[in-house]
Amino acid sequence: MINDQGTGTSFKGLIIFDQACLDLTRLPCFVHDSLLFSNIEIDRRNRIIKMYAQETKQIFISIDSIEVLSEKAQEIIRENTVLTLERGGKELFGRSWNEQATK
Repeated sequence: MINDQGTGTSFKGLIIFDQACLDLTRLPCFVHDSLLFSNIEIDRRNRIIKMYAQETKQIFISIDSIEVLSEKAQEIIRENTVLTLERGGKELFGRSWNEQATK
C-alpha cells in the first residue's frame, strides 16, 4: 500500500534496501536480526527467505521460529543453517546471558 507506514513495511523496506546495497556494491555480506522479521507478514517473510536463497553473497540472519513459514522457506533455512541456539545449555557459550550465575 502506498500510505502504509507500519513497522513491518518499514522493516521490509530496510531489508530490500540492504539487498540492493549488497547487489550493487562490494559489500560482502549483511546481518539481519530476528526483530526485523517479527513484524513482517508471513507471506512476505517467505518471499524474503526465497530472495536470500538466490543471493551469491553471504547473508546472516537470526530468526526466532520457522514453524509459521512455508515448507519451502523452512527447507531453505534448514539447508543453510550454520548455528542453532536454544535454551537449556544450547546457548552460545553454554549459558544464557540474562541469567544470574549460581554460587
